Amino acid sequence: MSRPAFPSGRLQMPLGIKRLAVLGTGIGDAQQLRLTDASFDRTLSLLVLNFIPDRSKALHEMIRVTRRGGIVAAAVWDYEEGMEMLRIFWNEAVALNPGYPDAHFYLAVTLEKLGHSPEAKPHWKAYQELAPKGEWVDLAKEFLD
Repeated sequence: MSRPAFPSGRLQMPLGIKRLAVLGTGIGDAQQLRLTDASFDRTLSLLVLNFIPDRSKALHEMIRVTRRGGIVAAAVWDYEEGMEMLRIFWNEAVALNPGYPDAHFYLAVTLEKLGHSPEAKPHWKAYQELAPKGEWVDLAKEFLD
């Protein structure tokens, strides 16, 4: 007979978790971390490396702040495999609120990354019409002919 997950009404921690660390947040440059060498057992970059201008420098910084024998891990968007989840999300966002400029922007970016330029053009155009003074307009112009 297996033991109950919550004996005596107390939450049991999953195997392998010995303690919970207190995490802090801050604003900084991933290419030049303001942290001491070997200050972490593990470092993780989640869905950000592909947006950093010098990815190699950022990765070297992650390695620098990780203790010897520690773990350095990263995950990035996989545009080559179709990004189906992201495209479904932004298709639905545009359908639900066609007047929301950022939905058109992000759908156009997704389509461009997937190599669907003709499909992206109407969304770039809609974005420009809906947000002519938006913060992303200059970036959007880079994708237009």
